[in-house]
Amino acid sequence: MHRTGATRFVPVIARRTDAHLAGAAAKRVERWRRIAHEAAQQSRRLRAPQIDEAVKLKFALALEAPTRLLLNENERSEKIREALSEAATP
Repeated sequence: MHRTGATRFVPVIARRTDAHLAGAAAKRVERWRRIAHEAAQQSRRLRAPQIDEAVKLKFALALEAPTRLLLNENERSEKIREALSEAATP
């Protein structure tokens, strides 16, 4: 089985996002892009995943994608492995 991993990340600014963090999003995105690029090189991936500019939640939800995961650090009811398994089931 060939695994490609994530191809795109869309940082989200939600209603409860701290104003300071939302304001610093542009700097953080550039940092995340560098980290993704370096990680791709270390793992010998052909290309790094795309890191988009931060957008408001309503715009992120409108994006077209075969699989979308919204990660919430306060959510404790479902493990990411379970969510990915459900997403991969036809």
